[in-house]
Amino acid sequence: MCIRDRLWDVNKIIKHREKNNKIVEVFVTWKGGPNDSNWINMNSLIMQDPEPIIKYALSNHCRINQYLEKY
Repeated sequence: MCIRDRLWDVNKIIKHREKNNKIVEVFVTWKGGPNDSNWINMNSLIMQDPEPIIKYALSNHCRINQYLEKY
């Protein structure tokens, strides 16, 4: 099994929400199918696959850097 097989396979980020003024969750659809979707922590996703978050932020004029945890 290659590393790519272990990564989350995001189809699209639909929307985002802020919780407690510091945690951001994104609602994603997965490539598994149209009914395969859920809310996940943005920082968890960006560690696995930053590309969907960057695309979403650019197309929706979001400033996500203020929510990213510093590693």
